[in-house]
Amino acid sequence: MKTNVFCIIYATDGKPYLTYPEVDDETKNKTVPFALAQMRWNGQLGFTGGGVEKGEDIKDALIRELEEEINLFNIEPSLLEFNHQIEKDDTLTISYKLKVTYEHLLLIQRESLNAEHFMAENVGTLLLPLQNTSSNELENVLNNNFCYTSKEELEVLIKNL
Repeated sequence: MKTNVFCIIYATDGKPYLTYPEVDDETKNKTVPFALAQMRWNGQLGFTGGGVEKGEDIKDALIRELEEEINLFNIEPSLLEFNHQIEKDDTLTISYKLKVTYEHLLLIQRESLNAEHFMAENVGTLLLPLQNTSSNELENVLNNNFCYTSKEELEVLIKNL
């Protein structure tokens, strides 16, 4: 059986409207959780990760993928928390979650442009709002075209926030 491992990097302290002048103080201070997703070449959304090589430790594989795909280095393995596990089509997919601050999430997104495998494996990163703020943001996010098991992994994270 093939094994894949992915990581949903997320923040629960996002304040996307803090510096936006056209909103009231209540909206400016509203806290919104966000997750970092990747846009794949096929137009589908997914999370950082990939295949575990033969003999490779699962968390070591994930750390390698984080370095290659989004330029995220020096991750302490103990910070990677188990999120979900799915068996599908003779593949075991394991997802982890990594909670960071909103400020750190924005930095990770910017630094992902310098990743070794940027453009070879994905065409960009984006932040997905994980709750509604003023309309149906969460429903709209979940209606996107996710690759493989990514939507299920995200729904588990949202349920456990």
